Amino acid sequence: MKRTILFVPGNRPDRFDKACASAADLVCIDLEDAVAPQDKASARDTVIAYLSGTPHNHVSLRINASDTEYCQDDIKALSKADLNLPYVMMPKVGDVDDIKMLDKSL
Repeated sequence: MKRTILFVPGNRPDRFDKACASAADLVCIDLEDAVAPQDKASARDTVIAYLSGTPHNHVSLRINASDTEYCQDDIKALSKADLNLPYVMMPKVGDVDDIKMLDKSL
């Protein structure tokens, strides 16, 4: 059972290792609300690079909402990196089609 989730801004790689070493049940690296629009692309690249070189059995990723211009870029980067994350969070789901789209893409 996951009791605690520690959210870490995706544009703060200096905090990733500390978060992963914490006692939290799950670390969620956040590309959505925690990252300003002008920083989203670089944060995405930073997060993918970090997760590609780090064991991530208790790390998840919060992507941008499906009604934003950033969502598809997040999904493409995840698919290309083939990280096989245990959890991917999609915020602000509008309907079941959002979930189906994410499931099909990953």
